[in-house]
Amino acid sequence: MRHGGKELNHATTRSAFFSVLLTVLLPPTGSCAERMPPIEEMKKSTVRILCTTRTGVASGSGFVVGEQSRHVVTNLHVVACVAHNGAISVQTGQLQSVAAKVVRLSEPKDIAILEVDRSLERPAVKLVTSAHVSEAQTVYAVGFPGAADSINQDATVSVTKGIISARPIRKDTAVNLYQTDAAINSGNSGGPLFNEDGQVIGINTLKSKSALSIAGADGKQRAMEFVVGEGIGWAVQIDELIPELKEAGIQYEEGKPQTSNAVPPPPESQQVEKSRSTDIPSKTSPPSTPEAETWWKDSTLLILVVAVSAVGLMFVLLLWQRRGQQAAKMKEDAPRKNPLLFVPPTKAETSPTLPKTQPDNLAPYVTGPASSQVTTKPVLRALEGHFRGNVIELTEESLTIGRDPRLCQLVFPSTMTDIGRKH
Repeated sequence: MRHGGKELNHATTRSAFFSVLLTVLLPPTGSCAERMPPIEEMKKSTVRILCTTRTGVASGSGFVVGEQSRHVVTNLHVVACVAHNGAISVQTGQLQSVAAKVVRLSEPKDIAILEVDRSLERPAVKLVTSAHVSEAQTVYAVGFPGAADSINQDATVSVTKGIISARPIRKDTAVNLYQTDAAINSGNSGGPLFNEDGQVIGINTLKSKSALSIAGADGKQRAMEFVVGEGIGWAVQIDELIPELKEAGIQYEEGKPQTSNAVPPPPESQQVEKSRSTDIPSKTSPPSTPEAETWWKDSTLLILVVAVSAVGLMFVLLLWQRRGQQAAKMKEDAPRKNPLLFVPPTKAETSPTLPKTQPDNLAPYVTGPASSQVTTKPVLRALEGHFRGNVIELTEESLTIGRDPRLCQLVFPSTMTDIGRKH
């Protein structure tokens, strides 16, 4: 029963070891599936931009940047009304808005940075450069499309999902873009393009459209736009925004995506013609440097280190346990397998005399009780079995052990059939 229990314990230990190993090495159920981004946080960081003139109101989208949540990034064409004495405001709720002004703009990049007088009390986004973006990566375009406003008086922020289709460079301005199939409609302009971690990788800017002039019944020409190809939109890469933020002295936070796909940035020669930006003087905070990245912020590397450490610890524990079990088993089985062991005599033990049935030729090898013997010669002492307690002093002559008294000096009873006739 003891032996069976040990085998069961061994099996249980092995099962537990492999269970822990699989738990550490294999990802949790569903981890291979697409992870859900922080949608609500993304919506809170996205705001609606209103540009009001005497002839009407134009709208677009933007997102909050900076530690104090007092700056908003959008497209320059969204706030084009300022060239005609228009007023810009950032909508903070239903029928609630706060006045804003342009503090930095870039015509080639179609970027405008706005500033408000007080905090918008919304979370600022984290920015991720193109070095951490790859084609076919899942993205989310967030904003306030104008078509949705026609049936939604609350102007609720909307989210559309797509992938990065390509990474083109705009021919006329040499601006680096992302092509995406996420829906980008009028009103989405200036809004953020998020990755799956809720970090902004681009500024939604364009949709594939074409303009056509049509003469009406009154003879007047009217321009009409129509879509040229479905699922084609463009967003300006965040790499184009970061230099503008630095020049304006606006602090920002750079994110670290969970899955990093290193892509080399475009050559500097492609960015020479994109520096035609205008800095509109205003009181801003001094520029800052993004916090340094450290290796332990890389979750993939951290998980790998923990997994390797756990496997190594489990291996050491299993090896230590197995060695302990083998040592205990050897200690337990030693008396049964070896009834006679070569060990020095001790004074604490006594040994009875051999039975008189032993042959006379055994006399030279038999000594008295162990307690009366003090010798440095080798001895043979029986620990278990028929001769338990007997001590035999060994000499240069041979000593034969077995069941046949004609061949052996130390004779076991004939009933001990597990002992050979001669050893």
